[in-house]
Amino acid sequence: MILERGKPVSLSLEEAAKQLSAGDVFIKGANALDSHGVCGVLVAGEDGGTVGKFFAACIAKGVEIVIPISRAKSIHGSVTELAKKLGIRRLRLASGLKVGLFPLVGTVVTEVEAIHWLYGVHAEHVGSGGVGPGAGAVVLLLCGEKEKVERAFSELSELARSEPPLMISP
Repeated sequence: MILERGKPVSLSLEEAAKQLSAGDVFIKGANALDSHGVCGVLVAGEDGGTVGKFFAACIAKGVEIVIPISRAKSIHGSVTELAKKLGIRRLRLASGLKVGLFPLVGTVVTEVEAIHWLYGVHAEHVGSGGVGPGAGAVVLLLCGEKEKVERAFSELSELARSEPPLMISP
């Protein structure tokens, strides 16, 4: 989705990339987050997908890059090292699409940062995942002033309860 001054506009990706400039914000989700805070995007297209169309232009023009990603996508390896091992023409076998991994540079925003900015409390990632109602869960420890922690806990608990369950098609 492309927004100009907060309103959707009808532009092709190519036209939007041409118009980007300093002061603009490019938001790109990622598939992996390593322990160094480096994010990576899986790329299956020959042209590099959205990242291939936009990323170099954003860097060159000084566009602010924001990378929202869940701590549930944390990996144990290094995104930059894995990127050297992957690639659609490097991999011999894959259970799905062959992919490359494109390391991203920008402002990484996980649940931890969002909670700090919104509530002024410290959040630590304890674990992720589960089954049934716990599917896709991210477990966080909240620390800080009692009132702020209670407000964050109350609002986040309500948000979690109101989220529809994750359904996996057979």
